Amino acid sequence: MAGNLGSDHSSYAADRRPETSSALPFLFLIPFLFLLLLPGCGEEDGSPPVLTDVRYQSDAYLFGFPDGLGVATMTGVVDFEDPDGDLVVLSVTWEDCGLEPSKKLEIVQDVSDRTKIGTISFIIQISTNCPIGDYDVRLSATDGRGQVSNVLRASYEIYSASTGG
Repeated sequence: MAGNLGSDHSSYAADRRPETSSALPFLFLIPFLFLLLLPGCGEEDGSPPVLTDVRYQSDAYLFGFPDGLGVATMTGVVDFEDPDGDLVVLSVTWEDCGLEPSKKLEIVQDVSDRTKIGTISFIIQISTNCPIGDYDVRLSATDGRGQVSNVLRASYEIYSASTGG
């Protein structure tokens, strides 16, 4: 009985040794795996989109135009660059007459094509019953990771017929 215990014990020890030595080659792979993953470090946050230019149809509107209704349409386009290609929303914000609470239009983009450089169109209604003066429309973009771009401004003027525009 004692002989069996000894042989079982030595057999157990012999069975464990190959497992330990067979894991050793995998330890050598760890530094190589680390080197493969290292170039991706720091990129998990991505890059925010950048709005590069804004163009719009008019920068001056006659007070009360059209025909005293006091609402004009501003149409425009904004160019963007997004290194990650995950631009999701263009936000267009303005305050009619500078007095009212901000109005906001969010234009949702289809990110399935992963566009990195492009143009987005916008159309908003602005009040022309505002006091004579200069006003701004602010544009920004948000990507799929929630990173917000720079802000571009589209300035416009409300003018009277006697002062010109």
